[in-house]
Amino acid sequence: MNNLPKINLAKDEGEVRQCWPVFRELRPHIQSEDEFMRRWHRQSGEGYQAGYRFLTTMAWGHILYIDDLVATELSQGKGLGTLLLRFLQKAARDRGCIHCHHMSWQVLRD
Repeated sequence: MNNLPKINLAKDEGEVRQCWPVFRELRPHIQSEDEFMRRWHRQSGEGYQAGYRFLTTMAWGHILYIDDLVATELSQGKGLGTLLLRFLQKAARDRGCIHCHHMSWQVLRD
């Protein structure tokens, strides 16, 4: 894992737009880059940043919640997922969280 890239967070609209090709692999139901950006604008107003957000819940207190985490199909098996999770764990600890949560769905199709 010595040759893994540095993680840079997409912080503005231009950088977020560059994430669209990768994001499309995770959320194929989002039909266009414009729809992706509309959702990003709405969610960023709710604390969403680069696929995660900090929340305070009755059940778990102050947490880091992972909405969207993906490594492209071509980059899978190279340690990027582990790198991303370690980055998020550090972010959670730095903000005083004792839990990280994520949404996991499996969709059954005919």
